[in-house]
Amino acid sequence: MKWIKDNTGRFSHRPYYMDDELNNKCESIIISFLTEKYGSVSYPISTNDITILIEQRTSHLDLFADLSNEGDNIEGMTVFELNDLPKVFVSYMLSEISNLQNRLRTTLTHELGHVVLHGPLLKNRQLSMFEDYNTPLVIKSNRNSFLNTKKIDWMEWQAGFASGAFLMPVMKLHDIFLERLKEYNLTGIQSTNSPFGRELIGETQKTFLVSSDAARVRLIQLGYLADLQGQQVEKELF
Repeated sequence: MKWIKDNTGRFSHRPYYMDDELNNKCESIIISFLTEKYGSVSYPISTNDITILIEQRTSHLDLFADLSNEGDNIEGMTVFELNDLPKVFVSYMLSEISNLQNRLRTTLTHELGHVVLHGPLLKNRQLSMFEDYNTPLVIKSNRNSFLNTKKIDWMEWQAGFASGAFLMPVMKLHDIFLERLKEYNLTGIQSTNSPFGRELIGETQKTFLVSSDAARVRLIQLGYLADLQGQQVEKELF
């Protein structure tokens, strides 16, 4: 990781991670946690274990928060304060509506991404004349940005990438990819709507308990599949 100028003006500098750095950092956290708790690693990681991972790194996790006043489509929020661990809030709808389990898991790991990656930003803020350094840093996560593979706000992009890396660690996913390549006797990158692509997305979805959209985005980001036009999406964000 290196620090570069933040062109948004919110911070003096911001962290820039290579994809491999994010993959390795997130996978290390998952493997260490599962190994310590169970003595082995298996997937999918449970929703309960994801909440424990967040609780270990925060002072407060609220899974039933009312975020209706925080803005349109806000389903997660992370608050950083000086001299305290972060606080995470997740919309109550994701826990109370049974068919939103995948969205809950994606939102939890998205906020975990903010917790793991963005705490140091608290001291690099560009404050207005009405603020001081005791003002919390509040990061609100809009559902519309969670599964976007293109260039978006760098904080949301990093947290979104981390979400995929937590839920679908690269080593296990790479093994699945190689097994399917061998089965299909393929060498080049296939599109998401090819028979190979559809099967790989389905197996990823089943193995890691994620939505088909989350599986598709993760596979595109890793370069295992191409988008519907046969082109890989952009990976870097500035």
